[in-house]
Amino acid sequence: LELEKIANVQSWQFQPVHNVLLLIANEYGIFVAFGFVFYLFKLFSKINCSTWNNLNKGSHNTLIIINHLKALLLIFAFIMLFDHYFWDIQQGTILLWLTFGMIAGFNIYIDNSK
Repeated sequence: LELEKIANVQSWQFQPVHNVLLLIANEYGIFVAFGFVFYLFKLFSKINCSTWNNLNKGSHNTLIIINHLKALLLIFAFIMLFDHYFWDIQQGTILLWLTFGMIAGFNIYIDNSK
């Protein structure tokens, strides 16, 4: 068996899976992982970045900030497929949830300025 070959691995050599969705499913369960995917989907679907139909929803600067935050969220989602930085390390977790909070805050701001 392959497990017999790695029986003498030191404890500091173990690493978690490098996919955040699989890591969430492993640590908290499949329902929490689906909830996380649903939350990401809601953040993406709520952001409407085009300027031609959103001019009455906020200033041009607000839409530029939202465009940048959506691009940042796309980059984070891509990185989360290959690294567990945003889930395990404190700085990554703060960065991820701060970005989520800013996007949610701008969504509320735009909804209230209709």
